[in-house]
Amino acid sequence: MWDIRTSPRIYNAFADIWKQDDLWVSIDRCCLKLPSKGKWVSRGFTHWDLDVFCCNDSDDPNATIPLDLQGVLALEDTDIDMGGFHCIPGMHKDMKQWAKEHPVPQNHRTKFLTRGIPILVPKRYRKKLTDIKIPMKAGDLLIWRSEIAHGNGENLSLNPRLCMYITMQPAQTMNENYRQLRVSQWQNRLSAGRYSPQIAWDLGREDQLPDFTAAANIEPPHLSE
Repeated sequence: MWDIRTSPRIYNAFADIWKQDDLWVSIDRCCLKLPSKGKWVSRGFTHWDLDVFCCNDSDDPNATIPLDLQGVLALEDTDIDMGGFHCIPGMHKDMKQWAKEHPVPQNHRTKFLTRGIPILVPKRYRKKLTDIKIPMKAGDLLIWRSEIAHGNGENLSLNPRLCMYITMQPAQTMNENYRQLRVSQWQNRLSAGRYSPQIAWDLGREDQLPDFTAAANIEPPHLSE
Protein backbone atom coordinates (compact mmCIF):
# COMPACT_ATOMS: atom_id res chain seq x y z
CA MET A 1 0.00 0.00 0.00
CA TRP A 2 2.91 2.36 0.64
CA ASP A 3 4.06 1.84 -2.94
CA ILE A 4 0.69 3.24 -4.00
CA ARG A 5 0.71 6.07 -1.46
CA THR A 6 4.14 7.18 -2.66
CA SER A 7 3.41 6.78 -6.38
CA PRO A 8 4.61 9.92 -8.26
CA ARG A 9 1.76 9.59 -10.75
CA ILE A 10 -0.86 9.63 -8.00
CA TYR A 11 0.90 12.48 -6.20
CA ASN A 12 1.09 14.52 -9.40
CA ALA A 13 -2.64 14.04 -10.02
CA PHE A 14 -3.54 15.49 -6.62
CA ALA A 15 -0.88 18.21 -6.82
CA ASP A 16 -2.32 19.35 -10.15
CA ILE A 17 -5.80 19.61 -8.66
CA TRP A 18 -4.71 21.36 -5.45
CA LYS A 19 -2.16 23.48 -7.36
CA GLN A 20 0.41 23.01 -4.62
CA ASP A 21 3.19 20.56 -3.77
CA ASP A 22 3.05 20.30 0.04
CA LEU A 23 0.51 17.48 0.48
CA TRP A 24 -0.24 14.74 2.99
CA VAL A 25 -1.41 11.35 1.77
CA SER A 26 -4.17 9.51 3.59
CA ILE A 27 -3.25 6.41 5.59
CA ASP A 28 -6.36 4.69 4.43
CA ARG A 29 -7.63 1.18 3.82
CA CYS A 30 -8.54 -1.35 1.15
CA CYS A 31 -12.07 -2.56 0.49
CA LEU A 32 -13.10 -6.10 -0.39
CA LYS A 33 -16.74 -6.38 -1.43
CA LEU A 34 -17.87 -9.97 -1.82
CA PRO A 35 -20.77 -11.07 -4.04
CA SER A 36 -24.03 -10.10 -2.34
CA LYS A 37 -25.47 -13.34 -1.05
CA GLY A 38 -26.01 -15.13 2.24
CA LYS A 39 -24.45 -13.29 5.15
CA TRP A 40 -22.60 -11.00 2.74
CA VAL A 41 -25.69 -9.29 1.32
CA SER A 42 -24.97 -5.57 1.00
CA ARG A 43 -27.29 -3.25 -0.92
CA GLY A 44 -24.94 -0.29 -0.95
CA PHE A 45 -25.73 3.32 -0.14
CA THR A 46 -25.23 6.92 -1.29
CA HIS A 47 -23.72 9.45 1.11
CA TRP A 48 -21.40 12.36 1.83
CA ASP A 49 -18.18 12.24 3.85
CA LEU A 50 -18.48 15.98 4.33
CA ASP A 51 -20.97 18.23 6.09
CA VAL A 52 -22.35 19.77 2.91
CA PHE A 53 -25.03 21.48 5.01
CA CYS A 54 -22.54 23.62 6.94
CA CYS A 55 -23.50 26.83 5.11
CA ASN A 56 -27.08 26.47 6.41
CA ASP A 57 -25.74 27.51 9.84
CA SER A 58 -24.13 30.70 8.57
CA ASP A 59 -25.63 34.16 8.18
CA ASP A 60 -22.87 35.02 5.74
CA PRO A 61 -24.28 34.90 2.18
CA ASN A 62 -20.73 34.38 0.91
CA ALA A 63 -20.06 31.31 3.06
CA THR A 64 -18.76 28.39 1.01
CA ILE A 65 -18.35 24.66 1.42
CA PRO A 66 -14.61 23.98 1.80
CA LEU A 67 -12.97 22.17 -1.11
CA ASP A 68 -12.20 18.57 -0.27
CA LEU A 69 -11.11 15.64 -2.41
CA GLN A 70 -11.55 11.89 -2.13
CA GLY A 71 -10.18 9.09 -4.24
CA VAL A 72 -10.39 5.38 -4.96
CA LEU A 73 -7.98 3.15 -6.86
CA ALA A 74 -9.27 -0.01 -8.53
CA LEU A 75 -7.11 -3.04 -7.71
CA GLU A 76 -9.13 -5.31 -10.00
CA ASP A 77 -11.28 -4.70 -13.05
CA THR A 78 -14.67 -3.59 -11.72
CA ASP A 79 -17.78 -3.83 -13.90
CA ILE A 80 -20.96 -1.93 -13.06
CA ASP A 81 -22.59 -5.06 -11.60
CA MET A 82 -19.80 -5.54 -9.03
CA GLY A 83 -21.03 -2.95 -6.54
CA GLY A 84 -18.36 -0.43 -7.42
CA PHE A 85 -18.30 3.34 -7.30
CA HIS A 86 -21.35 5.37 -8.18
CA CYS A 87 -22.09 9.05 -7.77
CA ILE A 88 -24.41 11.92 -8.67
CA PRO A 89 -22.19 13.88 -11.09
CA GLY A 90 -22.28 17.66 -11.16
CA MET A 91 -23.86 17.91 -7.73
CA HIS A 92 -21.04 20.15 -6.48
CA LYS A 93 -22.02 22.93 -8.91
CA ASP A 94 -25.06 24.03 -6.88
CA MET A 95 -24.51 22.11 -3.64
CA LYS A 96 -24.90 25.16 -1.39
CA GLN A 97 -28.36 26.00 -2.78
CA TRP A 98 -29.37 22.34 -2.97
CA ALA A 99 -28.48 21.85 0.69
CA LYS A 100 -30.65 24.80 1.70
CA GLU A 101 -33.63 23.39 -0.18
CA HIS A 102 -33.09 19.79 0.96
CA PRO A 103 -32.19 19.77 4.67
CA VAL A 104 -31.44 16.61 6.61
CA PRO A 105 -32.17 15.96 10.31
CA GLN A 106 -29.67 17.65 12.58
CA ASN A 107 -28.81 14.36 14.29
CA HIS A 108 -27.44 13.06 10.95
CA ARG A 109 -24.97 15.93 10.88
CA THR A 110 -24.17 15.52 14.57
CA LYS A 111 -23.33 11.82 14.11
CA PHE A 112 -20.96 12.75 11.32
CA LEU A 113 -19.24 15.54 13.24
CA THR A 114 -18.89 13.57 16.47
CA ARG A 115 -18.57 9.96 15.33
CA GLY A 116 -17.54 10.11 11.68
CA ILE A 117 -20.74 8.43 10.43
CA PRO A 118 -21.34 9.46 6.79
CA ILE A 119 -24.42 11.54 6.03
CA LEU A 120 -26.81 9.46 3.93
CA VAL A 121 -28.80 10.98 1.08
CA PRO A 122 -32.43 10.62 2.23
CA LYS A 123 -34.52 8.31 0.04
CA ARG A 124 -37.08 11.05 -0.58
CA TYR A 125 -34.39 13.12 -2.31
CA ARG A 126 -32.76 10.30 -4.25
CA LYS A 127 -35.84 9.87 -6.45
CA LYS A 128 -35.02 13.16 -8.17
CA LEU A 129 -31.29 12.49 -8.49
CA THR A 130 -29.49 10.47 -11.14
CA ASP A 131 -26.93 7.97 -9.91
CA ILE A 132 -24.21 7.01 -12.38
CA LYS A 133 -22.30 3.73 -12.02
CA ILE A 134 -18.67 4.02 -13.08
CA PRO A 135 -16.81 0.89 -14.27
CA MET A 136 -13.06 0.87 -13.61
CA LYS A 137 -10.07 -1.06 -14.84
CA ALA A 138 -7.34 -2.27 -12.48
CA GLY A 139 -5.05 0.69 -11.88
CA ASP A 140 -7.68 3.35 -12.59
CA LEU A 141 -7.70 6.22 -10.10
CA LEU A 142 -10.94 8.10 -9.59
CA ILE A 143 -10.88 11.46 -7.75
CA TRP A 144 -14.01 13.39 -6.83
CA ARG A 145 -15.05 16.45 -4.85
CA SER A 146 -16.62 15.58 -1.52
CA GLU A 147 -19.75 17.63 -2.25
CA ILE A 148 -20.68 14.95 -4.75
CA ALA A 149 -22.92 12.32 -3.18
CA HIS A 150 -21.38 8.93 -3.84
CA GLY A 151 -21.14 5.38 -2.61
CA ASN A 152 -20.98 1.76 -3.67
CA GLY A 153 -23.71 -0.55 -4.85
CA GLU A 154 -24.67 -4.18 -4.50
CA ASN A 155 -22.25 -6.72 -5.91
CA LEU A 156 -24.46 -8.81 -8.17
CA SER A 157 -21.57 -10.55 -9.90
CA LEU A 158 -19.71 -13.72 -8.97
CA ASN A 159 -16.45 -11.86 -8.37
CA PRO A 160 -15.29 -9.76 -5.41
CA ARG A 161 -14.59 -6.05 -5.83
CA LEU A 162 -11.17 -4.96 -4.57
CA CYS A 163 -10.11 -1.33 -4.29
CA MET A 164 -8.03 1.04 -2.18
CA TYR A 165 -9.14 4.42 -0.87
CA ILE A 166 -6.56 7.17 -1.19
CA THR A 167 -6.55 10.95 -1.16
CA MET A 168 -4.14 13.80 -0.58
CA GLN A 169 -4.76 17.12 1.12
CA PRO A 170 -2.72 20.25 1.85
CA ALA A 171 -0.32 19.45 4.69
CA GLN A 172 -1.60 20.51 8.12
CA THR A 173 1.84 21.18 9.58
CA MET A 174 0.42 23.39 12.33
CA ASN A 175 -1.77 20.59 13.70
CA GLU A 176 0.80 18.82 15.87
CA ASN A 177 -1.73 16.37 17.33
CA TYR A 178 -2.71 15.11 13.90
CA ARG A 179 0.92 15.05 12.70
CA GLN A 180 1.97 12.87 15.62
CA LEU A 181 -0.89 10.46 14.94
CA ARG A 182 0.24 10.04 11.34
CA VAL A 183 3.83 9.39 12.46
CA SER A 184 2.59 6.81 14.96
CA GLN A 185 0.39 5.12 12.34
CA TRP A 186 3.35 4.74 10.03
CA GLN A 187 5.81 3.60 12.70
CA ASN A 188 3.44 1.12 14.34
CA ARG A 189 1.49 0.03 11.26
CA LEU A 190 -1.77 1.21 12.77
CA SER A 191 -5.11 1.62 11.08
CA ALA A 192 -7.05 4.88 11.19
CA GLY A 193 -9.18 3.67 14.09
CA ARG A 194 -12.83 4.65 13.90
CA TYR A 195 -12.14 7.63 11.66
CA SER A 196 -11.36 7.12 8.00
CA PRO A 197 -8.62 9.59 7.03
CA GLN A 198 -10.87 10.89 4.27
CA ILE A 199 -13.62 11.52 6.81
CA ALA A 200 -11.21 12.97 9.36
CA TRP A 201 -10.09 15.64 6.97
CA ASP A 202 -13.69 16.30 5.99
CA LEU A 203 -14.81 16.85 9.58
CA GLY A 204 -13.66 20.44 9.34
CA ARG A 205 -10.77 22.78 9.79
CA GLU A 206 -7.79 22.09 12.02
CA ASP A 207 -9.38 23.32 15.22
CA GLN A 208 -12.45 21.13 14.62
CA LEU A 209 -10.63 17.84 14.07
CA PRO A 210 -11.40 15.15 16.67
CA ASP A 211 -8.92 14.18 19.34
CA PHE A 212 -6.77 11.45 17.81
CA THR A 213 -4.59 10.92 20.87
CA ALA A 214 -6.27 7.68 21.92
CA ALA A 215 -6.00 6.27 18.41
CA ALA A 216 -2.21 6.40 18.62
CA ASN A 217 -2.35 3.71 21.34
CA ILE A 218 -4.47 1.24 19.39
CA GLU A 219 -2.90 -2.20 19.02
CA PRO A 220 -2.32 -3.19 15.40
CA PRO A 221 -4.72 -5.88 14.09
CA HIS A 222 -3.65 -9.52 14.04
CA LEU A 223 -4.72 -12.34 11.76
CA SER A 224 -7.08 -14.84 13.33
CA GLU A 225 -6.17 -18.52 13.41
